[in-house]
Amino acid sequence: MTVLGLHSKKFSDLVKNMNQTHGKNLVLTAEQANNLHAEIFSLLARIVELENANKEENSIQVIMQGRGFVD
Repeated sequence: MTVLGLHSKKFSDLVKNMNQTHGKNLVLTAEQANNLHAEIFSLLARIVELENANKEENSIQVIMQGRGFVD
């Protein structure tokens, strides 16, 4: 299930409305653009955080200790 943030949902609704009316342009206010920008970068930061956590969980540490040769 995909849950969109408030600003992503509003943007999606604007695009849907534009498509339904066969509009050619979509204009955002500065506030809408800033809010959408902040939400997108928050999501991107979360993706990076999850990717880094996944790398740490999937890493394997191998420790090799050498001993003397047997004659």
